[in-house]
Amino acid sequence: MADEELNLRALRVFVETAQLQSITRAAVSLGIAQSAVSRMVAELERRFGGRLFLRTGRGVAPTPLTLDLLPRIMSLLADAGELDERARYQSGSPAGLVILGLVPAWAGPIASRLLSGLREELPRVRLRVLEGYSGEIEEWLASGRIDIGMLNRYQRVRQIGHRRLLTSDMHLIGRPASFRHISVPRDAEPLTLRALGACPLVLPSRPNALRSALDAWQHDSGQVLNIVIEADAYSIIRRLLLDHDLFSILPAHAVAEELAAGMLAAELIHERELRQSVMLVPGSHRPSTQASRAVLQRIPGVVRELLAEGPSRGRA
Repeated sequence: MADEELNLRALRVFVETAQLQSITRAAVSLGIAQSAVSRMVAELERRFGGRLFLRTGRGVAPTPLTLDLLPRIMSLLADAGELDERARYQSGSPAGLVILGLVPAWAGPIASRLLSGLREELPRVRLRVLEGYSGEIEEWLASGRIDIGMLNRYQRVRQIGHRRLLTSDMHLIGRPASFRHISVPRDAEPLTLRALGACPLVLPSRPNALRSALDAWQHDSGQVLNIVIEADAYSIIRRLLLDHDLFSILPAHAVAEELAAGMLAAELIHERELRQSVMLVPGSHRPSTQASRAVLQRIPGVVRELLAEGPSRGRA
C-alpha cells in the first residue's frame, strides 16, 4: 500500500471489522462491498507486516496485533473527526454522520420523523440507524460504535447523562381467542405476573433489559414463568403471537396496529417493576460533534410528537 493510500477510510474499515468481528457485517455497516473490506484489510496487513484477523466459524477474530493497534487507531480517528468537526463548525452549519442505536419499538418512527426534520433544517447531517435490544445498545455505547443510544430500563436507576423520555406500562399480549384458553383473571382483579401461571410465553433472549427484570422477579418470588420460545426481533414475536396461542409481555405501542385491527388483545400487568422507562443516552466513547448534539436535542421533541399522535405509546 502506497503512503497516500493509508487513508482514514481503510482505518475505519479496520475498526469496524475489529468491533463487529465480521467482514460481512463490517461491509453492511459501512455500506461498501465485502470485497472492498477484504482488500483493505489485506492491504493493511501488508502495511503493518502481520495478520490482523483470524477466520473463525462465525466471522473473524482479532489477533494480538489488532488488539494492540485498535485503541491507537480509534484515538487517531477521533482526533480526525474532531478536526473535521471544527472545520465544519466554522462554516456555521452542522454536518457529518450521526449513528443512532434504537430499540425496535421506536427505531422506525423516530428514524422517519428525524429524517423529515433534518432534510429540511440540517441537510448536511446524515443518519445511520442501528436497531437492537437494550443490551446490544449498551455494548455499542461502551465500544464507541454509536453516538446516541435509546434503550429501555425497568428499575429506578439514576445514571448521569441518562434522560428519561417516557414511561410505558407493560401488557400481556396475545390473540383475543387465546385469552379464552388460559386461566388469568380479566375483570375480577388486576393481572399480575404471579397470576400468569403456566401461560405460554415468547420473550427476548438474554441479555435483555426486560428479561433481566423478569429474572429478578422470578428469583425473588420463587415462581418460574413458562417461556416456550425466545425471539430476538419484534417482527418474529408478532408473527408467533398471530400464528399461535402464545403470549408476550410488551408495551402496547409495540403492537399498536395489530391491537387497533383486533388481531391482538392486551391486558395491563399491574407490576410497578415492569413499567418501562425509555432512556436517551449520549455516547461517551465517541467525540461529541455539532451534528450529534443537534440530533440529540431533536429526539425528545420527536418523541413528544409521536406520543401526541398515539397515546398508547406511553407517558412523557
